[in-house]
Order: sequence, then C-alpha cells, then structure tokens
Amino acid sequence: MFILPSDLKTRYFRHIRRMIDSLTFTGELQYDGNRKTYLLTGKSMASLLDWERDLRTHRAHVIRETIIICFTLIIAIGTAVQAYQALYGSPP
Repeated sequence: MFILPSDLKTRYFRHIRRMIDSLTFTGELQYDGNRKTYLLTGKSMASLLDWERDLRTHRAHVIRETIIICFTLIIAIGTAVQAYQALYGSPP
C-alpha cells in the first residue's frame, strides 16, 4: 500500500468503504461501537458459503468447457491432416 500513488490509495479505500457500508446495510456485518469494529453475522457466513459454492461451480464449468474446446481442436486438426493425406496422398 505504501508504494501506491495517493489517488489510487484513495480510490481503493473508498471502494472498500462502500463495500463495508453495503454489507452493513444488508445486515451481513454489524458495527460494534464498544470495540469500534465490525462483527460478522450468521447471514454473512451463509452468504460467504453460497458465494464459495457458486465460485467452485463456475470454475468447474470453465474447466470442463476448456477441455471440450481442446478436444474439439485436436479432432479438427486430426481430421484436417487425414483429409490432406487423402487428397494429396502421402509419399510411399
């Protein structure tokens, strides 16, 4: 944080502050005035678990789609090579 320019630090902290205010507004965080800190609620833990599950599912979908694309490219290249050899013949 110390090597960042001051305007970038300001934007970063403003963004973090808006996130904290949003979480407080939805009830996922509660401000404790005695300790001057924020406390997590059960709702926030449930939201974090749902978010983690959604991320895991998304990653699995992306990996599966990547594998399918790779296999499709391999099949397409193999087919193109076989078509070339069938048309022009390979030397004996």
